[in-house]
Amino acid sequence: MPQPLPTTAACLSQSKTILLAVYLASSGTPELHHLRSFVQQHPSILSEKTLLQILLTLPESTPPSSYKDFIDHVLSGAPLVLDSSDADSTKVDLKPVEKLSDSHARRALQQYLPSLHTKSPLAASSPELLVTSFLIARACRIESELGALDIITELLTSYNHLNGIQGFLNAKVHVLSKLVYEYSQELRPAPSLTDFDNMDVEEALEVLISDPTTVTRDLTTLVEPYLRLHNDEKWAHVWTRLSALPFPNAAEVAQNWTPPESVRLQFMSWAISVCYRCSETNQRSWDAMHQIHRRICALVDGQEMEGKTPGMLGDVADLKNPLIQPTRAVLQLLALGITSSSILSRSLAETMRLRLEGSMEVQIAVLRQLVRSGVNWENRNDNEWKRLRNDANWLRTKSEVIGRVPREEVENILLAGMLAGTRFNLAKSIYVLDGEPPLPMEAVEKCVLDAFSEFFDNASNGNRTRGHMKNAYQCIQILYPQASHSPALERAYRLINAVHALSSYSLTLTPGVPLLPVQIRIHPDPISLFPKLLDSNSRSYLQPDALISIAQDLLTATSKDVTTISPSNTEARVLGMTTEAALNTDDFETAYAFITTRLLPMASAHPDADTAPTSPRNVLWKTAFLAGRFRSAVATLSSAPPRGQMTLKALEKKLELLAIAIRFCQGDALPDVLEQWRRCEEEAESVIEAEQRAEAEHLKLAERAGITAGISGVERHKEGVGRGGWAGAGVDAYSAGKADSRRRGSLMDDGEAPQSLFEVARGAASLLGGEGKKREAVKGAVTKGLASGLGWVLGAQPVKQ
Repeated sequence: MPQPLPTTAACLSQSKTILLAVYLASSGTPELHHLRSFVQQHPSILSEKTLLQILLTLPESTPPSSYKDFIDHVLSGAPLVLDSSDADSTKVDLKPVEKLSDSHARRALQQYLPSLHTKSPLAASSPELLVTSFLIARACRIESELGALDIITELLTSYNHLNGIQGFLNAKVHVLSKLVYEYSQELRPAPSLTDFDNMDVEEALEVLISDPTTVTRDLTTLVEPYLRLHNDEKWAHVWTRLSALPFPNAAEVAQNWTPPESVRLQFMSWAISVCYRCSETNQRSWDAMHQIHRRICALVDGQEMEGKTPGMLGDVADLKNPLIQPTRAVLQLLALGITSSSILSRSLAETMRLRLEGSMEVQIAVLRQLVRSGVNWENRNDNEWKRLRNDANWLRTKSEVIGRVPREEVENILLAGMLAGTRFNLAKSIYVLDGEPPLPMEAVEKCVLDAFSEFFDNASNGNRTRGHMKNAYQCIQILYPQASHSPALERAYRLINAVHALSSYSLTLTPGVPLLPVQIRIHPDPISLFPKLLDSNSRSYLQPDALISIAQDLLTATSKDVTTISPSNTEARVLGMTTEAALNTDDFETAYAFITTRLLPMASAHPDADTAPTSPRNVLWKTAFLAGRFRSAVATLSSAPPRGQMTLKALEKKLELLAIAIRFCQGDALPDVLEQWRRCEEEAESVIEAEQRAEAEHLKLAERAGITAGISGVERHKEGVGRGGWAGAGVDAYSAGKADSRRRGSLMDDGEAPQSLFEVARGAASLLGGEGKKREAVKGAVTKGLASGLGWVLGAQPVKQ
């Protein structure tokens, strides 16, 4: 049977009673006076905890003042005051629940009444904790439904004396109110109060420090109030969060934010770490670091902690790292490090690692990079180089960033840089002319020679008035010849002179590709390039003295041991080349002149045998032999037999040259020279015979014409030809040689040994000297000497001694 309907509120079951109270509360302000009466009527059922749960169902827009008495009733036990103007306040309409069964009422309560599980904010025992939990839960519901933080503030302000409420109001509600109402959250929307309340510190800091441009303000107005709920240990999360900011934003915080006194030491360590963690290398960053340093010194306020200078960089993100503790030594090191970083254009951490941990080799490499850093470092002017030198010495002595580098090495690197940057006058004034030069002369010379080699080897042209060769020449003049005349500098100077002189000639190894100066310097035998030069430059063989000077300079410059250089050998070698070049251009007369007026006196002045291929004696006989075999290209191409006085004069000179070759040649070469002599003699005989036939024919014609005067002249001419000239001497020598051969054969029977062919040839050629009697003397000597010599060649056997 259905249960009878209750007629009064006292007849309601517990579930229906609570459900009816929920209904009265959820109806809002109009029904609150009935709720007050209903609570008074059912004190046992509607306990403090249940009442607070019921109040959570009030509409979120309900003014807090309208239900403040309910909260005070729970908190202090004060009785609820009924509204005396409402006579029906004790009468409660039962219709909402009177037809419900108890089971239905219980299910309805599970749906509408906040859960009573243990994690519920209302799961507390004392009235203060109950009210605190209710207020926080109520505030979260209001914010979730309405976002009306002003209502929440009104609700909580009346209970600000409660510990839990004071912290929640200041750290959560007020902070979230600033985010919502005062600060524009364009980068990230503000969280709900419930979410914000449930966030851990790391998550909350993500919200509070979300805009890098307002960090200093947010730290003061948001982070500091928020963290008052927590111990100072939670500040570690703040430093971590701040460390993730870009350097300009972190630097702004370090310069302008004044943290709470309790975490000021941590803040100073963090601020120092900001400098060390900065990877930017620009003047704005270094200026910011200097400002941070000044700010920390101001916070320390003359009470710097004592401590030793750290021995290594360590982890700069670790606030316990000795390198970032605000001690006197650390702050001094920080100031020096920032300035050093700006000089080196390196991060502070790199600079400090270089000072604390860098080896001498690493510091030297960094100094070299500093000296030659920048795209236009070679264009530094004198003042910039002077400033750089001062900076380098400061880095070594004051900041000790390159303190392991010796002073002399620093100056060496600076001097090398100045020379590479072509600041020759500045380098000379500092390292040569200074009364107390910073480097010994030997070190300066080495730098100069190194720079000279660099310029020289990179030159594309040998002209010392242009490009790298000009730099090489000016580099040498820093020391040579006024300050030093060392062999090394002289070699460099002579190399410059030689290559400069060669630049006026055309000299290529590959067609169309000029020979580079470095190719000349490293060539194992640069003089061997002269034939190519003579071949490429017409009539250059007429400048033997210029080429000899170039050769002497080249050999002096490129030889490892200058004491082994023979000037006479060099001169003879070049003269041999110019003579051969003259022959190659059909200029026999110039070749003849070089041999007889230059090479012959040189060889005669060196009587001692010299087996070197370039000795004057060897060059002389080889060149004379070559010239003695010379045949003009015109004569070679002509089919007509040679004849005439010009031909006889040429043959006379060739025989003279071959006589020179006989005198100075080596023994094993003498048969070849004599064979050439024989051919030349035969050619001369042929010319003479042709001349005689022509003369005879001419005489016949003259007699027929009756030209007696012409006959007389011809007779005199004939007599002269028969009496003088190398051709006649050659014929007579050849004939006499045959007769003497037979005569020497008979003499051998009497015990006379034949004279050595080498001795005979030398004896004949030794008479070559003096223009007046040369022909007659040579004629007789060659006739006698060669006669005995040829006789020996023809088979006469010497008698055993």
